[in-house]
Amino acid sequence: MIKDGKLGLAYTRNLHDQEDLLQNAMNSLEAGVKADFDFPLTRDLLEMPATKDSANGIGSEELAAESQKSPDERDDENSD
Repeated sequence: MIKDGKLGLAYTRNLHDQEDLLQNAMNSLEAGVKADFDFPLTRDLLEMPATKDSANGIGSEELAAESQKSPDERDDENSD
C-alpha cells in the first residue's frame, strides 16, 4: 500500500481475512519507509484476456489427458 508517500507492506496466510491484511499494511506505514517512485500512467491500456475463448468448455478429463501428452505430440496436433 502507498499512503502519504510511504510504503505499507503486509503478508498473510489467510486470504479470507482481507481486513487483517489491510490493517497490517497500515500498521507498517508507521515505519516511515518512503515510497520514492511513481507508477507509469495507465491510460489506454490494451485488454489482455487471461484465457482463449476456445478453452472455456474444456473439462477436467480433457485437461488431464492433455497433460499426459509429450510436447512433440502437442506440436504435431497444432501443426495442422
